[in-house]
Amino acid sequence: MKKSRNGLIEFVRFFAIINIACFHYEWLYISHPVSFQFGYIWVELFFIISGYYLAKNYGGKTSWDYTWKQIKKLYPIYLAAFAFCFVAKNWGAATYEWIFNLWNAKWEILLLYNWGFNNNAIAYNVGGAPAFISVLILCTVVIHFFLSKHKDFFVCVFAPLVIAFSYGKLINEAGNLSQWLAYDGILPMGIYRGMADMCVGALFAILLEKWMTNRSNFLKFLIFIICCMFVIALGVFSGISHSDLVIYVFVFALLVCTLDTMSTNKIINSLGLFLGKISTPIFMFHSGIIELASKHVPNMEYKYGMLITVSVICVFSSAIYVFELLCKEIKKLVN
Repeated sequence: MKKSRNGLIEFVRFFAIINIACFHYEWLYISHPVSFQFGYIWVELFFIISGYYLAKNYGGKTSWDYTWKQIKKLYPIYLAAFAFCFVAKNWGAATYEWIFNLWNAKWEILLLYNWGFNNNAIAYNVGGAPAFISVLILCTVVIHFFLSKHKDFFVCVFAPLVIAFSYGKLINEAGNLSQWLAYDGILPMGIYRGMADMCVGALFAILLEKWMTNRSNFLKFLIFIICCMFVIALGVFSGISHSDLVIYVFVFALLVCTLDTMSTNKIINSLGLFLGKISTPIFMFHSGIIELASKHVPNMEYKYGMLITVSVICVFSSAIYVFELLCKEIKKLVN
Protein backbone atom coordinates (compact mmCIF):
# COMPACT_ATOMS: atom_id res chain seq x y z
CA MET A 1 0.00 0.00 0.00
CA LYS A 2 1.07 3.59 -0.68
CA LYS A 3 2.05 5.64 2.33
CA SER A 4 2.40 9.16 0.96
CA ARG A 5 -0.27 11.82 1.33
CA ASN A 6 -2.47 12.48 -1.67
CA GLY A 7 -3.00 16.06 -2.80
CA LEU A 8 -6.51 15.31 -4.07
CA ILE A 9 -7.57 14.03 -0.66
CA GLU A 10 -6.05 17.13 0.91
CA PHE A 11 -8.19 19.28 -1.41
CA VAL A 12 -11.25 17.52 0.00
CA ARG A 13 -9.94 17.97 3.55
CA PHE A 14 -9.60 21.71 2.93
CA PHE A 15 -13.09 21.88 1.40
CA ALA A 16 -14.45 20.07 4.46
CA ILE A 17 -12.88 22.42 6.99
CA ILE A 18 -14.13 25.46 5.10
CA ASN A 19 -17.64 24.05 5.31
CA ILE A 20 -17.20 23.47 9.05
CA ALA A 21 -15.90 27.02 9.51
CA CYS A 22 -18.95 28.36 7.64
CA PHE A 23 -21.22 26.17 9.78
CA HIS A 24 -19.68 27.58 12.94
CA TYR A 25 -19.82 31.12 11.51
CA GLU A 26 -23.57 30.80 11.18
CA TRP A 27 -23.95 29.60 14.77
CA LEU A 28 -21.36 31.86 16.43
CA TYR A 29 -21.94 35.03 14.41
CA ILE A 30 -25.64 35.02 13.54
CA SER A 31 -26.84 32.29 15.95
CA HIS A 32 -28.81 30.22 13.44
CA PRO A 33 -28.20 28.17 10.29
CA VAL A 34 -28.76 29.67 6.85
CA SER A 35 -26.92 27.70 4.16
CA PHE A 36 -24.70 25.30 6.14
CA GLN A 37 -27.13 23.60 8.51
CA PHE A 38 -25.57 20.21 7.74
CA GLY A 39 -21.98 21.45 7.91
CA TYR A 40 -21.23 19.30 10.94
CA ILE A 41 -21.35 16.17 8.74
CA TRP A 42 -17.92 17.09 7.34
CA VAL A 43 -16.37 16.16 10.68
CA GLU A 44 -17.03 12.55 9.65
CA LEU A 45 -14.63 13.05 6.73
CA PHE A 46 -11.75 13.86 9.13
CA PHE A 47 -12.33 10.66 11.07
CA ILE A 48 -12.67 8.66 7.85
CA ILE A 49 -9.37 10.01 6.48
CA SER A 50 -7.66 9.23 9.80
CA GLY A 51 -9.00 5.67 9.76
CA TYR A 52 -8.08 5.25 6.10
CA TYR A 53 -4.46 6.31 6.61
CA LEU A 54 -4.24 4.33 9.85
CA ALA A 55 -5.12 1.15 7.96
CA LYS A 56 -2.46 1.97 5.35
CA ASN A 57 0.35 2.95 7.72
CA TYR A 58 -0.05 0.93 10.92
CA GLY A 59 2.58 -1.70 10.07
CA GLY A 60 5.88 -1.65 11.96
CA LYS A 61 4.63 0.62 14.78
CA THR A 62 3.18 -0.09 18.19
CA SER A 63 -0.19 1.42 19.06
CA TRP A 64 1.51 3.81 21.47
CA ASP A 65 4.16 4.93 18.94
CA TYR A 66 1.56 5.62 16.28
CA THR A 67 -0.74 7.48 18.69
CA TRP A 68 2.11 9.45 20.27
CA LYS A 69 3.09 10.68 16.82
CA GLN A 70 -0.48 11.96 16.36
CA ILE A 71 -0.39 13.71 19.74
CA LYS A 72 2.97 15.39 19.02
CA LYS A 73 1.61 16.65 15.71
CA LEU A 74 -1.68 18.02 17.04
CA TYR A 75 -1.19 19.01 20.69
CA PRO A 76 1.21 21.99 20.35
CA ILE A 77 -0.95 23.75 17.76
CA TYR A 78 -4.04 22.86 19.77
CA LEU A 79 -2.61 24.55 22.89
CA ALA A 80 -1.76 27.65 20.85
CA ALA A 81 -5.28 27.67 19.40
CA PHE A 82 -6.83 27.15 22.82
CA ALA A 83 -4.95 30.17 24.21
CA PHE A 84 -5.95 32.32 21.21
CA CYS A 85 -9.61 31.29 21.29
CA PHE A 86 -9.85 31.49 25.07
CA VAL A 87 -8.55 35.06 25.08
CA ALA A 88 -10.83 35.99 22.16
CA LYS A 89 -13.91 34.73 23.96
CA ASN A 90 -13.09 36.05 27.44
CA TRP A 91 -11.58 39.43 26.53
CA GLY A 92 -13.17 42.10 28.69
CA ALA A 93 -14.48 39.64 31.27
CA ALA A 94 -13.80 39.95 34.97
CA THR A 95 -10.81 38.16 36.49
CA TYR A 96 -12.97 35.65 38.36
CA GLU A 97 -14.69 34.75 35.07
CA TRP A 98 -11.33 34.03 33.44
CA ILE A 99 -10.39 31.77 36.34
CA PHE A 100 -13.78 30.05 36.38
CA ASN A 101 -13.77 29.45 32.62
CA LEU A 102 -10.18 28.21 32.67
CA TRP A 103 -11.06 25.76 35.44
CA ASN A 104 -14.03 24.49 33.44
CA ALA A 105 -11.71 24.00 30.46
CA LYS A 106 -9.26 21.74 32.32
CA TRP A 107 -10.51 18.56 30.64
CA GLU A 108 -10.21 20.23 27.25
CA ILE A 109 -6.60 21.14 27.93
CA LEU A 110 -5.86 17.56 28.98
CA LEU A 111 -7.65 16.20 25.89
CA LEU A 112 -10.11 14.22 28.00
CA TYR A 113 -13.05 16.43 27.14
CA ASN A 114 -14.96 13.75 25.26
CA TRP A 115 -14.14 10.79 27.50
CA GLY A 116 -16.92 11.59 29.96
CA PHE A 117 -14.82 13.82 32.24
CA ASN A 118 -16.60 17.07 31.47
CA ASN A 119 -19.35 16.20 34.01
CA ASN A 120 -21.81 18.18 31.87
CA ALA A 121 -20.16 21.44 32.92
CA ILE A 122 -20.18 24.26 30.38
CA ALA A 123 -16.53 24.37 29.40
CA TYR A 124 -14.95 26.40 26.63
CA ASN A 125 -14.83 24.39 23.40
CA VAL A 126 -12.37 25.49 20.69
CA GLY A 127 -14.60 24.91 17.69
CA GLY A 128 -14.95 21.21 18.47
CA ALA A 129 -11.20 20.61 18.41
CA PRO A 130 -10.81 19.10 21.92
CA ALA A 131 -13.73 16.75 21.30
CA PHE A 132 -12.32 15.65 17.94
CA ILE A 133 -8.73 15.18 19.15
CA SER A 134 -9.70 13.31 22.32
CA VAL A 135 -11.90 10.89 20.37
CA LEU A 136 -9.24 10.53 17.65
CA ILE A 137 -6.59 9.54 20.21
CA LEU A 138 -8.76 6.94 21.92
CA CYS A 139 -10.04 5.40 18.67
CA THR A 140 -6.55 5.34 17.16
CA VAL A 141 -5.21 3.24 20.05
CA VAL A 142 -8.08 0.75 19.85
CA ILE A 143 -8.17 0.37 16.07
CA HIS A 144 -4.37 0.17 15.75
CA PHE A 145 -4.33 -2.64 18.32
CA PHE A 146 -6.89 -4.70 16.42
CA LEU A 147 -5.26 -4.04 13.04
CA SER A 148 -1.81 -5.06 14.24
CA LYS A 149 -2.85 -8.00 16.44
CA HIS A 150 -6.20 -9.26 15.16
CA LYS A 151 -6.74 -7.89 11.66
CA ASP A 152 -9.17 -10.60 10.51
CA PHE A 153 -11.24 -10.12 13.66
CA PHE A 154 -11.26 -6.35 13.05
CA VAL A 155 -12.39 -6.70 9.42
CA CYS A 156 -14.96 -9.48 9.91
CA VAL A 157 -16.35 -8.80 13.38
CA PHE A 158 -15.23 -5.68 15.26
CA ALA A 159 -15.58 -3.00 12.57
CA PRO A 160 -18.95 -4.19 11.15
CA LEU A 161 -20.46 -4.45 14.64
CA VAL A 162 -19.13 -1.05 15.71
CA ILE A 163 -20.46 0.58 12.53
CA ALA A 164 -23.94 -0.97 12.81
CA PHE A 165 -24.27 -0.41 16.57
CA SER A 166 -22.84 3.12 16.67
CA TYR A 167 -24.80 4.67 13.81
CA GLY A 168 -27.96 2.91 14.93
CA LYS A 169 -27.55 4.21 18.47
CA LEU A 170 -26.73 7.75 17.35
CA ILE A 171 -29.71 8.01 15.03
CA ASN A 172 -32.25 6.30 17.27
CA GLU A 173 -31.23 8.00 20.53
CA ALA A 174 -29.80 11.35 19.39
CA GLY A 175 -31.55 11.82 16.06
CA ASN A 176 -28.43 12.77 14.09
CA LEU A 177 -24.65 12.40 13.91
CA SER A 178 -23.76 15.78 15.40
CA GLN A 179 -23.37 14.44 18.95
CA TRP A 180 -20.22 14.90 21.04
CA LEU A 181 -20.88 15.07 24.76
CA ALA A 182 -24.23 13.36 25.33
CA TYR A 183 -23.45 10.56 27.78
CA ASP A 184 -25.45 7.33 27.59
CA GLY A 185 -24.14 5.75 30.80
CA ILE A 186 -21.44 3.74 29.02
CA LEU A 187 -19.59 6.16 26.73
CA PRO A 188 -20.08 9.67 25.37
CA MET A 189 -21.81 9.66 22.00
CA GLY A 190 -18.76 11.25 20.35
CA ILE A 191 -16.73 8.07 20.90
CA TYR A 192 -19.34 6.00 19.07
CA ARG A 193 -19.28 8.54 16.27
CA GLY A 194 -15.51 8.68 15.86
CA MET A 195 -14.97 4.92 16.23
CA ALA A 196 -17.57 4.11 13.59
CA ASP A 197 -16.21 6.71 11.16
CA MET A 198 -12.63 5.50 11.55
CA CYS A 199 -13.71 1.87 11.14
CA VAL A 200 -15.43 2.81 7.86
CA GLY A 201 -12.28 4.54 6.62
CA ALA A 202 -10.10 1.59 7.65
CA LEU A 203 -12.38 -0.96 5.96
CA PHE A 204 -12.39 0.97 2.70
CA ALA A 205 -8.57 1.08 2.76
CA ILE A 206 -8.31 -2.64 3.46
CA LEU A 207 -11.10 -4.00 1.29
CA LEU A 208 -11.52 -1.56 -1.58
CA GLU A 209 -8.28 0.32 -2.25
CA LYS A 210 -6.51 -2.51 -4.04
CA TRP A 211 -9.57 -3.28 -6.16
CA MET A 212 -10.06 0.40 -6.99
CA THR A 213 -6.39 0.79 -7.97
CA ASN A 214 -6.87 -1.72 -10.79
CA ARG A 215 -10.03 -0.12 -12.20
CA SER A 216 -10.14 2.11 -15.29
CA ASN A 217 -9.74 5.87 -15.04
CA PHE A 218 -13.24 6.23 -16.51
CA LEU A 219 -14.81 4.26 -13.66
CA LYS A 220 -12.86 6.24 -11.07
CA PHE A 221 -13.95 9.52 -12.67
CA LEU A 222 -17.57 8.32 -12.78
CA ILE A 223 -17.49 7.43 -9.07
CA PHE A 224 -15.92 10.82 -8.34
CA ILE A 225 -18.74 12.61 -10.20
CA ILE A 226 -21.40 10.62 -8.33
CA CYS A 227 -19.80 11.54 -5.00
CA CYS A 228 -19.70 15.20 -6.04
CA MET A 229 -23.42 15.04 -6.88
CA PHE A 230 -24.09 13.88 -3.32
CA VAL A 231 -22.04 16.79 -1.99
CA ILE A 232 -23.98 19.26 -4.15
CA ALA A 233 -27.24 17.76 -2.89
CA LEU A 234 -26.05 18.28 0.68
CA GLY A 235 -25.75 22.00 0.06
CA VAL A 236 -28.82 22.47 -2.15
CA PHE A 237 -31.58 20.37 -0.61
CA SER A 238 -32.37 21.59 2.89
CA GLY A 239 -35.08 18.92 3.17
CA ILE A 240 -32.51 16.15 3.69
CA SER A 241 -33.24 14.67 7.10
CA HIS A 242 -30.43 14.28 9.61
CA SER A 243 -30.84 10.52 9.72
CA ASP A 244 -30.32 10.27 5.96
CA LEU A 245 -26.91 11.89 6.41
CA VAL A 246 -25.49 8.51 7.49
CA ILE A 247 -25.15 7.78 3.76
CA TYR A 248 -22.54 10.55 3.57
CA VAL A 249 -20.19 8.56 5.77
CA PHE A 250 -19.93 5.94 3.05
CA VAL A 251 -19.93 8.53 0.24
CA PHE A 252 -16.97 10.27 1.89
CA ALA A 253 -15.12 6.97 2.35
CA LEU A 254 -15.72 6.05 -1.29
CA LEU A 255 -14.54 9.50 -2.37
CA VAL A 256 -11.33 9.22 -0.32
CA CYS A 257 -10.60 5.74 -1.68
CA THR A 258 -11.27 6.86 -5.26
CA LEU A 259 -9.08 9.96 -5.02
CA ASP A 260 -6.28 7.96 -3.42
CA THR A 261 -6.10 5.76 -6.53
CA MET A 262 -6.33 8.60 -9.07
CA SER A 263 -3.25 10.24 -10.54
CA THR A 264 -2.74 13.98 -10.87
CA ASN A 265 -0.03 16.38 -11.99
CA LYS A 266 2.60 17.75 -9.60
CA ILE A 267 1.21 21.30 -9.50
CA ILE A 268 -2.29 20.23 -8.46
CA ASN A 269 -0.87 17.73 -6.00
CA SER A 270 1.41 20.34 -4.43
CA LEU A 271 -1.43 22.84 -4.15
CA GLY A 272 -3.61 20.19 -2.52
CA LEU A 273 -0.88 19.31 -0.05
CA PHE A 274 -0.51 22.99 0.89
CA LEU A 275 -4.27 23.37 1.42
CA GLY A 276 -4.20 20.21 3.51
CA LYS A 277 -1.42 21.67 5.66
CA ILE A 278 -3.38 24.83 6.46
CA SER A 279 -6.54 22.83 7.17
CA THR A 280 -5.32 21.95 10.66
CA PRO A 281 -4.77 25.56 11.82
CA ILE A 282 -8.07 26.53 10.19
CA PHE A 283 -9.80 23.87 12.27
CA MET A 284 -8.02 24.93 15.44
CA PHE A 285 -8.25 28.72 15.17
CA HIS A 286 -11.41 29.50 13.20
CA SER A 287 -13.79 29.74 16.16
CA GLY A 288 -11.57 32.33 17.87
CA ILE A 289 -11.50 34.50 14.74
CA ILE A 290 -15.28 34.25 14.44
CA GLU A 291 -15.59 35.24 18.12
CA LEU A 292 -13.48 38.32 17.45
CA ALA A 293 -15.59 39.22 14.42
CA SER A 294 -18.83 38.87 16.40
CA LYS A 295 -17.51 41.18 19.14
CA HIS A 296 -15.80 43.88 17.08
CA VAL A 297 -17.76 43.92 13.78
CA PRO A 298 -21.12 42.43 14.76
CA ASN A 299 -23.32 43.82 12.00
CA MET A 300 -21.74 42.66 8.77
CA GLU A 301 -24.10 41.58 6.01
CA TYR A 302 -24.29 37.79 5.87
CA LYS A 303 -22.61 37.05 2.53
CA TYR A 304 -19.89 39.70 2.90
CA GLY A 305 -19.28 38.82 6.53
CA MET A 306 -18.93 35.15 5.64
CA LEU A 307 -16.53 35.91 2.77
CA ILE A 308 -14.39 38.30 4.81
CA THR A 309 -14.26 36.07 7.88
CA VAL A 310 -13.36 32.90 5.94
CA SER A 311 -10.71 34.83 3.98
CA VAL A 312 -9.16 36.11 7.21
CA ILE A 313 -9.19 32.57 8.63
CA CYS A 314 -7.38 31.22 5.55
CA VAL A 315 -4.77 33.99 5.53
CA PHE A 316 -4.21 33.64 9.27
CA SER A 317 -3.80 29.87 8.98
CA SER A 318 -1.42 30.22 6.04
CA ALA A 319 0.71 32.59 8.12
CA ILE A 320 0.82 30.00 10.92
CA TYR A 321 1.94 27.33 8.47
CA VAL A 322 4.68 29.59 7.09
CA PHE A 323 5.77 30.38 10.65
CA GLU A 324 6.02 26.64 11.39
CA LEU A 325 8.19 26.16 8.31
CA LEU A 326 10.48 29.00 9.37
CA CYS A 327 10.81 27.52 12.85
CA LYS A 328 11.79 24.16 11.35
CA GLU A 329 14.41 25.80 9.13
CA ILE A 330 15.85 27.78 12.05
CA LYS A 331 15.98 24.59 14.13
CA LYS A 332 17.91 22.85 11.35
CA LEU A 333 20.41 25.72 11.17
CA VAL A 334 20.89 25.71 14.94
CA ASN A 335 21.46 21.97 15.03
